[in-house]
Amino acid sequence: MKIPAFFTEHGITSTSANHLSNVAKENYMAIEKQMSSLEFYKTTVSFIGFEEETVLSYGTTQETFSRISEWINEMIACKSLIAYLREAIKAKDKMKQDLNDYGADEIKELAGKEPQKDEKLTFEQVMDTFSIKERNHYLELETRCAVIGKFIHPDGEYSDARKDFMDRKLSPKQVKENGKDTLIYSYYPNIEEQEIDALFFALQSEHRKAQAELNGMKNEIERRIDEDWRRKNDKWTIEHDKWANDLVNLKERIMREKEARSKEIENLKIAIPDSLKPIYEKIRTL
Repeated sequence: MKIPAFFTEHGITSTSANHLSNVAKENYMAIEKQMSSLEFYKTTVSFIGFEEETVLSYGTTQETFSRISEWINEMIACKSLIAYLREAIKAKDKMKQDLNDYGADEIKELAGKEPQKDEKLTFEQVMDTFSIKERNHYLELETRCAVIGKFIHPDGEYSDARKDFMDRKLSPKQVKENGKDTLIYSYYPNIEEQEIDALFFALQSEHRKAQAELNGMKNEIERRIDEDWRRKNDKWTIEHDKWANDLVNLKERIMREKEARSKEIENLKIAIPDSLKPIYEKIRTL
């Protein structure tokens, strides 16, 4: 197991490193807040005609201005410490993650030998076996059902027109007030009621017939899908049990080996580089 350069036998834990990172962040954010309020001028206000001015803001003092470079360096040091500690934490987390993946290749190799159940046929795959004539007939039936069904549906165009016709038949005249005038609207049928009903029922019959044929084709497709799936499932079940038992045994062996390596990783400590020790000591005492 390769140990990254971040770690040593004597150093700080990941928990301490995370805490120090948070403290360092609070420290540089406090500096950023001071730097965000820099104002290189004094602000006053006075009334027109009066010489006396009232100071609203004195702006950044010379003392504060002289500390800007110091602040910048401290921010750089804080962020460098944070970057280093977080990279170290990340490296340790990666070691743990890599440990989680320990033995994965062996498991993957055996898992790759798992008897694979063929995928269940899809509706579209069965449709792809149809001849051009069969497929076109299916699509024609589907379209016919959709178009006619929408047309004669209770909210469809034909049904609305038919209901409107019956309403006008029962009330052939309509009186409406229009200002001082009274308007009388008269409605005269231009299509015989028998013709309207005959077409409606004919369309209903055509829709039922097309829907029944379409449902028959769909049921046949579903039957073929179910039959194919039962065959595939039976074949897969017979071959799967032995493979599953071998995989369990392999995982148990790898788990024992991973536990030993996990203890080694937990004992690793994060070393602090000499260049970061000054800021580390400062942050540690905050």
